[in-house]
Amino acid sequence: MRFKLHLVWPVLLCTALFGINAWGTEEATLKKTSSFTNEDIEKYKNPPESKSPAAGKDRKTEKDERAQKISEEREKEHWCKKAAPYKRKVDDTREEIRETEKELSESTLSKKRHKTLEKKLALCRKKFRSAEQDLGDIEAEAHRKGIPPGWLRCQFE
Repeated sequence: MRFKLHLVWPVLLCTALFGINAWGTEEATLKKTSSFTNEDIEKYKNPPESKSPAAGKDRKTEKDERAQKISEEREKEHWCKKAAPYKRKVDDTREEIRETEKELSESTLSKKRHKTLEKKLALCRKKFRSAEQDLGDIEAEAHRKGIPPGWLRCQFE
């Protein structure tokens, strides 16, 4: 019997030691508390969207957003194309005024040619004011409808 008792003691001793050691670490774990900062809270404030149908956008919403985007693109193009001829007319009449003034500045003109160019210049300036007024009307209309000014200049970004 002595032989069996000698074998049991080491087993009991090891079990007791490991049990106490494990109990001590468990107690230390319980005493250790977690602390959170505002940064930790911010991470979980807005969880990422999941791919599930309940959390994601439904098909109708996606379809409506696509239709709205297409509509906006068409409207951008419409205002760009609508303003372009008016801007071109303003630029063309401005250039015509410059050319006429340059020709008038030449000193070798006859009186008859000089008078003709002055009349042409007066007419060009009148056309220029009219073209600017037309462009201003388009810009005012766009402003009333909430259209960004860049759309009239074909600048969308």
